[in-house]
Amino acid sequence: MSIGMANLDGELQVKVGTLFGRELILVSQSRMEIQTWFMGFVIARRTFDNDRIRQLRYEEWIQDRVRTCGIRFKYDGKTQVLVKAVMNESDSLRTVVRIINVYKFSHAMPAEVVALTGS
Repeated sequence: MSIGMANLDGELQVKVGTLFGRELILVSQSRMEIQTWFMGFVIARRTFDNDRIRQLRYEEWIQDRVRTCGIRFKYDGKTQVLVKAVMNESDSLRTVVRIINVYKFSHAMPAEVVALTGS
């Protein structure tokens, strides 16, 4: 598995390469877009509003008798799969979840709204 990250114009870009292909995850203040790439072409694109994404997490499951791991989240009550990989890539996927969560929540409240109070 390969992971590449960049922050361009306030948008986090995470490239995740697995045995199943390559995912480009774009996270801005308001949305998350997932692009699936195969042989240099975008073959799928999904966009989600950040305020409706819930339970972004790393999970393991059995699919077609093969133990698989990946990143899942709930969107409008339906489970979505962000990235799927083989089991030996679990540490990398846990890292991706942490990166996305930290980035997403760092934009949760505008700076002008945050007020510090002292005693």
